[in-house]
Amino acid sequence: MPSQSFQFFRDKNIQDVQRILDTHSAMSGRGRNALDHLTRSAILILAGSWEIYLEDVISESAAFLVNHLHSPRLLPTEVQKKLSSYVKSGKDSHLKPLELAGNGWRDVYLEMVEKEVSAVNTPKSHVINPLFEGLLGANELLNAWGDPKAIDDFVSYRGEIAHRVRSEDYVKVTEVRGYLDLIFEAARLTDNYLSDFTKDTLNHRAWRRVTG
Repeated sequence: MPSQSFQFFRDKNIQDVQRILDTHSAMSGRGRNALDHLTRSAILILAGSWEIYLEDVISESAAFLVNHLHSPRLLPTEVQKKLSSYVKSGKDSHLKPLELAGNGWRDVYLEMVEKEVSAVNTPKSHVINPLFEGLLGANELLNAWGDPKAIDDFVSYRGEIAHRVRSEDYVKVTEVRGYLDLIFEAARLTDNYLSDFTKDTLNHRAWRRVTG
């Protein structure tokens, strides 16, 4: 099975977007301007679903790492550096190193991950890529996506919609469906990338690759 994050994205959040499109189709006789709120809502939910998936899959991957490593020295070098900086810069930094003793490093690491992902406010490549690198040591995400600009353009489009109550620019159903395909594929590629990454790093996959 794919990651739990992807399963929730696919089976819950994406279905919410699809239901909006189904509602739009059922009400299409009312004229497109009367249904603009549906297509705009679909874009907002899709973007939110993408952000939630990325945050969740980072946390899920981090949990997999700590459950399969017996020492922080076995974390990828990028992660060790970030964890060290986190410990040194935090509140009561003179006491924080004590929390790393024994298995305490696991809690400190997961604490760091949760703080970092909770601070995400735009799921664009320049925000997400450093998180994958620093928190997981996964530095080939953008290569896995293939076309980060298309994803960034979608997130920017979401921002434009969110900041305008009404506009003469109607959000077409074909646009929504195109973005739905784009983001679903990006999530699939991300899940497969992390599946391969954990296999290469730990010789054990965190989850199975998504097929199709």
